[in-house]
Formats: sequence, C-alpha cells, structure tokens
Amino acid sequence: MDKKFLIIVTGKSGVGKSKFSYMLAENLDAMLLNLDKISHLSLEDEYIKTQLKNAFGEEIFDENKINRKKLGKIVFNEPEKLNYLNNLSQKFMEDYIDNTIIETRKNYIILEYALLTKMKYFNDSDYKILIVADKNIRFSRLKERDNVSDEYLELREKNLPDFTPSDFNECIDNHYTEDKELKEISKKLAKKIQTLNS
Repeated sequence: MDKKFLIIVTGKSGVGKSKFSYMLAENLDAMLLNLDKISHLSLEDEYIKTQLKNAFGEEIFDENKINRKKLGKIVFNEPEKLNYLNNLSQKFMEDYIDNTIIETRKNYIILEYALLTKMKYFNDSDYKILIVADKNIRFSRLKERDNVSDEYLELREKNLPDFTPSDFNECIDNHYTEDKELKEISKKLAKKIQTLNS
C-alpha cells in the first residue's frame, strides 16, 4: 500500500474519542494524532501568544503561560472571539499535521478531534468515525476527568458542532462503563478497514 489511509474520529466532548482512537491505532499500527494536544501546543507558540494577549489581555495568562480555562470562559461566551481563536490556531495545527503525515512511515493515520468537520481533513479522509454518547454520561466523564463545573461544560457544549450520522462511515454509541466492549468494537472495525484497504 503506497497511499496513506486517513481516518478521522470525532464526536462531542466526553464521548471517548481519545480512548477509542488509541485502541484503533494499536489494532491498525497507525499514527495517531490527537488534535486537542496539537491545539494546546499552538498556545505555546510565541506569535499566537502575542496575538491572544493583544486580543484578550493579560488576564488569560498565568505568568507567561496561557491559562486555557480563563481563555475558555472568554471565548465560549462570544462566538466571534471563539472563531478568532480557532482561525489563529488552525494554521499552526494544519502545518503540524501535514508535516507529520508526510514524515511518518505508517500506512494508517488517525486524526482525533471534536472540530474535525470544520477542517480540510474531513473531506480528504478515507474513513469517518463518529462516536456518540448521552449528554449525562459525557458530562459525568468530563467532570471526573477535568474537574470542571456544569456551567463550564454547558458553555463549551453550545460551541460544539452538531453531527449528522449519515455523513460518517461508522457511528459508535459509547455508553460503555468498561473498556472491554470498546476494545472489541475497535478490533472488528480495524479488520473491516484493513479489508476495505487491501
């Protein structure tokens, strides 16, 4: 196989995208890129930090580091400010992703991110996976993982895209409380993808 096979995994916060993507990557021996982590890296870029300081002021900083929760409280309340932040970080993210895809020797590439439907990779991908879960389940997971309030989660929630399952090759309902079910799904899906790509 010469052409790299691009898989995207998306869904709202707390559905289990990262966990499932890691399992799928193991089964496919794939390069996994968590775009949340790349987005966080963008906030360490000096040019981006300067632009955000000019736009939102010193209050989003703890010393010389951007406090993402403080930044989130500002941008999640105002769509224009959120769009500004997303546009600023997206160029950094795309350059990072494009370079990584070029450099890797892996045949399968998995991109995992809640906002992938708004990026060029959505239409360029070979296989699209949507993960869903009930809102109460998602919020419970997020509060345990991130130690955040319901108010903060509701703010973040209203800025997430709505997804149309028919736009995807696969839709997985992750209501599971244990990993074994998700592991089994990832194994079956890896075999399906390998068959499609053989």
